[in-house]
Amino acid sequence: MKWPRAAVLNALEGLSLVAERTMNSRVTLVPGKEKLEFFVESDQGSASGVVVLPEQVKSRDKEVLGQPLSINGQYLAEAVRSAPAEDLEVSLCNRHKPLALRCGPYSALVTVLRN
Repeated sequence: MKWPRAAVLNALEGLSLVAERTMNSRVTLVPGKEKLEFFVESDQGSASGVVVLPEQVKSRDKEVLGQPLSINGQYLAEAVRSAPAEDLEVSLCNRHKPLALRCGPYSALVTVLRN
């Protein structure tokens, strides 16, 4: 699936206002057919964000649609921020494998946290 880099960063930065100062907290990502939903809960409250996807999800990613994935918000933000293009190709094989982010020669893996 393609993720718009700027929109994902904006959603993660919005969550950081509620999460701990370092954003080194568990973020729940729920990939959908046309959007990504992000949620975070902390002692300071809860927050959510939505990112509309520029294209529909490819068949290889359909296994994870609607399935919540727990990730480290800071690690995901760093991987997305480091990408040199505005659109990222992201593969979500299943709930137990890392998210693979690619654009051109850049690639990154973000491990899914176990519940």
